[in-house]
Amino acid sequence: MNKNPLLPAGEYSLEWRLADGSSVSGVLTLAGEENVTGMAYDLPAEPPSADITAKIDPSWTAWEPGIKPYGVVRGQLRNNLDVVFPEAYVSHQLPGQSMLLAELAIVGPRLSENTELVFDEITFQAGGLTELSGVTPLKTYRYITRFDDGEPFGGTWNADSTQEWTRADGDTMRLHYLASFTAPQLHKLSFTTVPVVTVTGRARSLRDWMSTYVRPVAELTSFATGKPQPVTFASVRIGGRDESSVYGRELTQQRYEAERPPPGALQALVHCGPGGASLTELLAGWGDLKDRYVTFADYFTSISTTPLPVTSRFIALVAALESFHGADDTGSTKLDLRQRLQALADRLPDEIRGRIANAVNPLPDVLQGILQQPMNVWHIMGKARNNLAHGNIRQTDEQLTMLTRLGHTLAVALVLHTFGVPPRAWQSRSIAATGLFCNKKP
Repeated sequence: MNKNPLLPAGEYSLEWRLADGSSVSGVLTLAGEENVTGMAYDLPAEPPSADITAKIDPSWTAWEPGIKPYGVVRGQLRNNLDVVFPEAYVSHQLPGQSMLLAELAIVGPRLSENTELVFDEITFQAGGLTELSGVTPLKTYRYITRFDDGEPFGGTWNADSTQEWTRADGDTMRLHYLASFTAPQLHKLSFTTVPVVTVTGRARSLRDWMSTYVRPVAELTSFATGKPQPVTFASVRIGGRDESSVYGRELTQQRYEAERPPPGALQALVHCGPGGASLTELLAGWGDLKDRYVTFADYFTSISTTPLPVTSRFIALVAALESFHGADDTGSTKLDLRQRLQALADRLPDEIRGRIANAVNPLPDVLQGILQQPMNVWHIMGKARNNLAHGNIRQTDEQLTMLTRLGHTLAVALVLHTFGVPPRAWQSRSIAATGLFCNKKP
């Protein structure tokens, strides 16, 4: 498996192959985190609509402005690699120049033979895979510390770093590391590893692979690490041969290598490996969470990892918590916000409820004064939310930060409880990651 793309970012001359068998010359532009585009010269134009045709001189060559679907577009580069836009759009610009664009494109050998454009294997990398793996690629290693060091140097590969699971539908997932070893000189050695996920299963389209595996894994690692994690690269195969690279606005094309976590770094909220969970089970749980609690899942995929003013984050968080309760069969729409938040907290294991209680009882000084006689901290959170929603007295940023930490801790704990993570593992993950229990003042 090649850890580098077949083509780096840049512009490439090629011949576009049209559906009628003809060809036109053009240029392909590849870049990370951008739609794939290509200029096509002298592309046959579709006749404009009747109302536009009536307004122009019949001797002119004219294109109707706008962007239209153009189906599958294929091409061949000068190095004989094939290019495919599975779902292309066309924009006719100056006479003789048309812009082709697509969210995703595939570049590889002999793609012209893959008429159905389906693949039975995909390998990809999303940020946070090292943390999600829970296993490092090397068990031990030793490097030279002095020029006259006569001891052997090298490393011991960790066989447990390749983890494999099989889903009920027969798809096989592997979370593993691609290794690269070089020794250009007698006293120089380079060994790097790249964490990736490889999935093998029934043949399907690239769009299907992206929606079933690539995006969900990136969302899961974003939740696990508490920060947005991009998809860096992907490649596809069919029949175990001809690896082809994927390009598009969802892929940064900036691969990263596995690194040991720095001392004192927090563990991922969920992980595979020893004491962890199956990646297939985590993805199934994540998918169920998104299906049942759309607003709640959106909080973790697009809000909690995005820099926002504390007011916006707090409002979005409370709305997410309300949606989690409202979708539950045991929930009741007759409960007020305080009761709903309290009911969510009551779901948690005794160990976690006790830690929350210890953090907010007695009530921290920063939360004093929001209510004259609050029943509990959830009463205060509901009051703060209602004050913001109805334009009443606004709480300070310090108060909203504390309440947001509390609510985020509750939200994370609910996900971990849904995933079946044992409470004993929460001490170093959800509890520490939120920062709520470091002290009673933010």
